Amino acid sequence: MFRKLMRKLFRRKKPLEVDRDFLFLKRHHTGKRTFSVRAQEEQVNIFMASVDPANFFGGYLAMYNVAKNFSDLGYKVRVIVIEQRKIAQEELEKTINHDKRLMPFLKKVEFVPCCDEKQEVYISDKDIFIATSIISARIASEAVKKTVYSKFIFLAQEYESIFFEHGHYTVLAAQSYLLDYFPIISTDILQRYFVDNSIIPEQNKGVFFNNPVLKFELPSDFRTTQRKGKKKLLFYARTQLHATRNLYPIGCLALDRARELGCFLEDEWEIIGIGAGVGVQLLPSGLKIHHIGKFDMENYKEVLPKHDLGLSLMLSPHPSLLPIEMAAAGMKVVTNTYDIKDQAYFDKISSNIRAVSPDFESVAQGLIESAKQVDDLESRFAGSQVHWPHTWEEALPSSIIEQAVREVKAAERATLNR
Repeated sequence: MFRKLMRKLFRRKKPLEVDRDFLFLKRHHTGKRTFSVRAQEEQVNIFMASVDPANFFGGYLAMYNVAKNFSDLGYKVRVIVIEQRKIAQEELEKTINHDKRLMPFLKKVEFVPCCDEKQEVYISDKDIFIATSIISARIASEAVKKTVYSKFIFLAQEYESIFFEHGHYTVLAAQSYLLDYFPIISTDILQRYFVDNSIIPEQNKGVFFNNPVLKFELPSDFRTTQRKGKKKLLFYARTQLHATRNLYPIGCLALDRARELGCFLEDEWEIIGIGAGVGVQLLPSGLKIHHIGKFDMENYKEVLPKHDLGLSLMLSPHPSLLPIEMAAAGMKVVTNTYDIKDQAYFDKISSNIRAVSPDFESVAQGLIESAKQVDDLESRFAGSQVHWPHTWEEALPSSIIEQAVREVKAAERATLNR
């Protein structure tokens, strides 16, 4: 059998090709791209994975707003796209027109594909680079070698090592955090986690900003008018493989267990899932989850206040914005703890948020206890006044951008490596 396998393996029916998965791995984690220096205006280059209007929320919203802040301070900004060989004009137009506040900025920005070494990107020797992921950090590290600077800016919005199984991606991710950069970190607690776990040194902890959340103008009769019909639970139900940190199966097990214990009966509660596809899911206990898909920001803002209880999990040091927005919409919310992310942290943000251990029994008990409190409208209204920024002007002052630029320019080298 072994000889037969060897004959099959080495039979030359067609030329041998390099495995595509390995090519992808090498392209993304070695940082190899072609950056050529020429005499031109200095620019700030921000790396993004793709131009995709369907992903214009959360992390991408922060990337574009950081880029806008550089532009507002007078810097010429360019978006370098690293996972698309060609940018579809239709998708680009949808992206540009997606957010009215960002539209004037995005209309004047150049979008440049930089998917592999064949796509040459021209830079000046004083260009500044902003990485937005562990992958683009490798590319930024290569790009700055062509400039007078040794340091780039790393916009870190999560601890990305937790995105992957414990294997080669864990190693590659960890190495990206060892590169020479100035960090701008999403949320105070993620910055503290990085320092406490020696992911970044205390002397290079950079700066943090708390991504703004929506502000909800709750109706004047919110505290006195009980909801008619069934109560509603909103579950952040991200079923996608790339979103495993949102613990969708744990949420389902917790809801199923809560039903077994007599909570969330069908004639009293409606369970609604948001964040993935559309359909109805039946759990073993008989509980049904009505998945209503994704929403643009305007519709999303209308959806949240129509619910009484929220379930949003994140197995990460980042607090996630959705639990905070759920609380701001007047919902009682169940989320989970993680390392230094504990109840005391969320207490400083809103009294509407309950943080429990991420095991499904604890989440189930948290849901049961929080469900008992949804009729306390006075408490829900008080908790809607979250201690968190609501605008980018408040969340990201120009001082953060100016400090990042100073740190990069302070790392000027005596000679160029071209």
